[in-house]
Amino acid sequence: MSLRSMILASVTPLLLTAGAHATTFGLGNSIGAMPSFAVTSGGNTATFSSQPGNGFQVQNTLGLFSFSTGLVDNNFFGTDPLTISFSTPLIGTVQIPFAILDFFGSNDTLSVTTNTGQTATFAGLGSGTGLSDPQGVATLQLNAPTQSFTLTSNNAFAIGDVVAVTPEPSSLLLLSTGLAGLTALGRRSRFGRR
Repeated sequence: MSLRSMILASVTPLLLTAGAHATTFGLGNSIGAMPSFAVTSGGNTATFSSQPGNGFQVQNTLGLFSFSTGLVDNNFFGTDPLTISFSTPLIGTVQIPFAILDFFGSNDTLSVTTNTGQTATFAGLGSGTGLSDPQGVATLQLNAPTQSFTLTSNNAFAIGDVVAVTPEPSSLLLLSTGLAGLTALGRRSRFGRR
């Protein structure tokens, strides 16, 4: 077996094992809670907060939305903002299932703004009539370590469990080591042929 074959055989599994770790900030154990409350997962604490007097409350939403437990804005005609802060900054991707509480069928969106100034707007899918509220998953690829973000909408809204997907440091190390090995092999074979 040639040196090149041995290196490729040892590097390929390293490239394939590059993975990520998902941390779910589940709302299921917080039924009845109103902001400000905290959920801890994977050593990180997410604090959910809103303005005093706003109608957010954790409720069982099974059958109403695609998520079974949600933080719901009971102020149906309000546009209350919700802030989620983290004890340890997030990197990677954040996923937030959401539903817009709109019974009148207007153009429904959810906006997410991070403390670093990154903003994204997500459209809810659905008719917005009756109980088929527009729903979706806000997936935000963070461009910098993020300590908090604020969610706003043109209508009242509900969110499900927040999921943070973070690249594993060990996977990144393995990936970079594999790439360095391939680079060295390429240089050796290129300079060795002269």
